Amino acid sequence: MDYRWVSWVAVAISILVIVFAPKRVPGHENFFILSFTSSFAFMFDLVVGNILDLYDYGTHRVEVLDLAQISIVNPAIGILLLNYWPERKGWWRVIGYLMLVVALLLCFELLWLKLDLMRYKGWSLLKSAISYPFLLTTLRIAQLTYRHMVRTASAAK
Repeated sequence: MDYRWVSWVAVAISILVIVFAPKRVPGHENFFILSFTSSFAFMFDLVVGNILDLYDYGTHRVEVLDLAQISIVNPAIGILLLNYWPERKGWWRVIGYLMLVVALLLCFELLWLKLDLMRYKGWSLLKSAISYPFLLTTLRIAQLTYRHMVRTASAAK
């Protein structure tokens, strides 16, 4: 059975999240998160998915749906993650938050595998479990760097 419609539903929900979800950070920062996450996802999928050929989305060729997932679903996840990041609440909350997000992402990935919307070719759920904290932390560091650059530019005026 063809479950590509599930991916399109995820894309539609992601668009709704990007546009309508309550946000704690300013609009310019959300735009940065969207741009950075989309670019980072494209690079990660290019290297790990295409060059190293460790996984595929759906078919063996790139489709519009693959690009939509990378450029819309991933940034929506990034926006949700960073808008609700536990600011100044202690390392245990941050670690717990990351563990919860990683668990949800692994469930999402497992669903994609079960629906045959993604195929491993040398990749594994364990590698994803190891990669997600690194990827999410990289996203957070990019956000903090962006904030610092904005503050520095504002102070220079």
